[in-house]
This record gives sequence, structure tokens and C-alpha cells, in this order.
Amino acid sequence: MIEDFFMTQGGQRVEIPKRRRFLNQMAMDKHKKLLLLSGEKKGEVCASCKFFLRYHQGSMYFKCEKSDPTSSQASDWRAKWKACGLHERG
Repeated sequence: MIEDFFMTQGGQRVEIPKRRRFLNQMAMDKHKKLLLLSGEKKGEVCASCKFFLRYHQGSMYFKCEKSDPTSSQASDWRAKWKACGLHERG
């Protein structure tokens, strides 16, 4: 699970602001945390990652296995987002 405070590789303490008004914004915050923690994979997007999950339940829902997915809309992911450093082609 990703914490609201974390230490970067340089030993700096970074706080990620929480926004609870918009569920999509919460997912974006989780994505930003992953990018800050692990860096960014240039030229890749989340859709090409083996940890990118696709659920079909009436409509299509996308989740990231590395971001502690839940059944809530707050953990919905976007296929076009920049890939984090944990990205593995799959």
C-alpha cells in the first residue's frame, strides 16, 4: 500500500496532498505517488504493462496491480497514463 508520506531515494520526505472530492483525482494521486517513488519509463504507457488489469463487469474497468486496487472507482486507472518505473512489458 502506498503511504501519504514517503522517503525518496535522496532521503527527502515528500507529502502527497489528498483530494477526496473527486474519485478520479484520487486515482491520479496514486499514479503520481508511483511516479515519484519509482520514476517514469520514457516512451511507455500503463496499458502496455503486465500489472495493468482489465475488468469486465458491464463495462470495462482498469486497475494497476502495484497501486493496491480496490473495487472502488477511486482506484480506477487510465491506459494512457505515463508508465512508472515498475513497468514491465506484458
